[in-house]
Amino acid sequence: MSNKEQTSEAAERGSRFKRMSIAAGMLIAVFLLGYVPSCRSANLAERQRAQLEHQLDLARLHSQLGMVSFEVNRNNYSKAAALSTDFFNNIKTTINNVSDAALQEQLQAVSARRDEITAHLAQADPTVKEKIAQMYADFNQLASAP
Repeated sequence: MSNKEQTSEAAERGSRFKRMSIAAGMLIAVFLLGYVPSCRSANLAERQRAQLEHQLDLARLHSQLGMVSFEVNRNNYSKAAALSTDFFNNIKTTINNVSDAALQEQLQAVSARRDEITAHLAQADPTVKEKIAQMYADFNQLASAP
């Protein structure tokens, strides 16, 4: 093999390597062009899912409080007491899962009434009806806030 042939072969290998490098670079670029937007949309979808889950938790709490009010207005204090226990336990769980400090504070204010409401329900005190109705109205504003 002559020097010309060796030089020609080396140049051809260099040219092939250059083409392969360009092709690999283009493949990586195409991959990134598809990957980056999908990551962004996945992050957006995750944030929306978390927000909807949070709204669903508030709606469930609102519904539970509504059932407490319903039972206490039927003078079924024992059933209302059981439902209020579930409601206040779920409030605590929601407080721990919420990252919004203002919402946490509002939920803690609702939770702080647990002992008062529980005591009135245990005594079958009719004045608890108005207190629970007011809690329901206040919670309605909290649950419907954006």
